[in-house]
Amino acid sequence: MVALYQCTWRWPGVGDAGERSRQFARAFLVADREVPELQGMVRAWYTYPGEWAGLLIVEAERPEDLVRVLNPFNGLMTWEVKPLLAQDYAETKRRLSQQASQG
Repeated sequence: MVALYQCTWRWPGVGDAGERSRQFARAFLVADREVPELQGMVRAWYTYPGEWAGLLIVEAERPEDLVRVLNPFNGLMTWEVKPLLAQDYAETKRRLSQQASQG
């Protein structure tokens, strides 16, 4: 079963932007070589304005696949990973409204 994961990342190191960019470029090269399906698994890559931090949305069939996606970047950033559960907005609103009216 395919699952979505929110992978929040933070760059803990300090350094100049050029060195960070070189380190990221090396990590992307490793990722492309070791996980050729990486681009299909990463659904979105976001950054927080003004910070060396952000989040990825990754689609993986197994937790082991998720580990393979994140491994090339482990030396650069720390991760907090949470599974995402899709909810139908209209159905959730209806159900909660119904519960509120009963209680």
